[in-house]
Amino acid sequence: MFLRKSSVLKPKRLGLSTVNVIIVNSIVPLFYLFGKIHSEYSSLSIDILKELKSEKNSIVSKFKQFPIKLNTAAKSQSVIHLYNNYCSQKKCLNCDIGIHLLKH
Repeated sequence: MFLRKSSVLKPKRLGLSTVNVIIVNSIVPLFYLFGKIHSEYSSLSIDILKELKSEKNSIVSKFKQFPIKLNTAAKSQSVIHLYNNYCSQKKCLNCDIGIHLLKH
């Protein structure tokens, strides 16, 4: 039947991309919010986004077809924002990129 065997306990480590996602989605927003009280934290949050590599997800992948470099987390966060606030809500005519794409 089923044999019960203990597995070897191995410490688990997070990958670098997972750590970056945690920083981008939790630490940076906290720094930005704290920057409302202490302004140096707002600029620090932006600096962190500029230093981290771009996220790899389905939204960012959709924008890779355009001639823009999405090499930092700041840029990938900007296209995620555009997608969530314009593309997914079909507000192409309210978006400069959408208008440009529709003209060509």
